[in-house]
Amino acid sequence: MQNINNKSKYIALISLNSAIFLLLSFYGTIELNNNYKFTLQNIPIFLIAMLYSKKEAMSVGFIGMLLNQIIKYGFDIFNIIWVIPYVVLGFVFGSLYKEKDKKEIFFIKILLSNIMLTILNTLAMYIHSNLFGYFSYQYIFSSLIYRFLTSIITSFIYFIILPYLYKLVIKIIK
Repeated sequence: MQNINNKSKYIALISLNSAIFLLLSFYGTIELNNNYKFTLQNIPIFLIAMLYSKKEAMSVGFIGMLLNQIIKYGFDIFNIIWVIPYVVLGFVFGSLYKEKDKKEIFFIKILLSNIMLTILNTLAMYIHSNLFGYFSYQYIFSSLIYRFLTSIITSFIYFIILPYLYKLVIKIIK
């Protein structure tokens, strides 16, 4: 785990990775009927948790998803419903990750984090539907198995990509 030794580096780190999250949420995502998606947007959260800590990963999740929500839907008090899952993602993976994990354990930690994200996003849809009537219960829960399946597939993609990105970034920052 790297150490951030001054406030300017910290702000730059969080800002850059939040911007990468935002770009990947628009250009690194394939949405299928607006209910499930294959996305690379969470790579900065996972990578920052691996390189630094859960605190930084939570910050990237918060800022990145808040900007995503504001750009897509405008500023709303309920944006936070959709931001919380990504903050929790940073916390959970940041808490679970250990640099010396075996590959199988590393994959399981990614998978558990992604499944937790799917559950929290489903809960956000449920809360949103109760507040605004935006989603039907059938829409939310009938596609849950497919959303879990996309979480598993996405976890495999992250499992393949993250070690390479980690090694690359370590070389760059040393």
